Amino acid sequence: MNKPYPLLFTSLADPFERKSWGGSRLVELLKKDLPGGVRIGESWDISDYPGAETCVLNGPLAGTSLHHLVETMTDTVVGDPTILQGGRFPLLVKYIDANHTLSVQVHPSDEYASEHENPGVGKKEAWYIMHVEPGAKLIRGVTPGSNRENFAEAIAKGELDPRLHTIEPSPGDIILIPWGMVHAIGAGIVLAEIQQTSDITYRVYDWNRANDHGEPRRLHIEKALDVIDFKPPAADTCKLRPLEGNGPSKRFEAVRCDKFVIETIKLAGRIDDAPPPGRFLILNVVKGDALLEANGDQVPLPFGSTVLIPAALPGYTLQGDGATVLRSYVP
Repeated sequence: MNKPYPLLFTSLADPFERKSWGGSRLVELLKKDLPGGVRIGESWDISDYPGAETCVLNGPLAGTSLHHLVETMTDTVVGDPTILQGGRFPLLVKYIDANHTLSVQVHPSDEYASEHENPGVGKKEAWYIMHVEPGAKLIRGVTPGSNRENFAEAIAKGELDPRLHTIEPSPGDIILIPWGMVHAIGAGIVLAEIQQTSDITYRVYDWNRANDHGEPRRLHIEKALDVIDFKPPAADTCKLRPLEGNGPSKRFEAVRCDKFVIETIKLAGRIDDAPPPGRFLILNVVKGDALLEANGDQVPLPFGSTVLIPAALPGYTLQGDGATVLRSYVP
């Protein structure tokens, strides 16, 4: 790469299995370049997960996998190499279409995963709600009074609902799912997800569904019970903390944890920006359309776009009227 530039990537549809709960809105609503006429639950847009590495779509690096960039251009693309996760790009970005409710599940911490899984990386994630059908709900955490014993009993009896805390999200909500939080995305919801580069999921309950071969999907009840946090959740959605503005555009910090920071930019015109020192930056257009300019090049970013800003890119501009952009990086 003679000069760093914004990197667009191919989208991968359900890299490891067709999702029985998926639909068609990733193609119809977000205009993803994915197969039509089939159920698609997930679009992985930036991924360095083994066996599901996305490849550059634009410019001189077109066709190059993200993992190759991580290995050969660490300083330019990633920045500080200590933020890598087991030698991999530390964040994975996907879009999810829940045409049917997902399984009730939980993700482990790094510590638990390192002891019980290979690769041993936990999974912390956050959601931006993009589309909600009337009455759609999410499961996030447990109800007061839940503990390992009565939760296990509820699973065994098939009476888990009273132990699950549900919310009705709205477009624009940002929801953090830390390690150990039981969760499920309800039917009728489309969202963007920022997460650790991990695919460790412990299913607690899957509504008695079968896979494409007619077999029940595997559950991981004992491991799930090991890692579930039985304290009821505090706030259901993340509060936006105002940051210094860029003229009429507004910028907020929504999530700050040890694995990622997520900000929202509400565009009203043009802003100048740059990645944090020694860090890459990921931009997701989750409402409206935007235009990115860097090094004299223009990159249209329609609704549902994801772009990686390399750490070595000195600056860029964003413009749009009414667009909302997620700005994510590793702290």
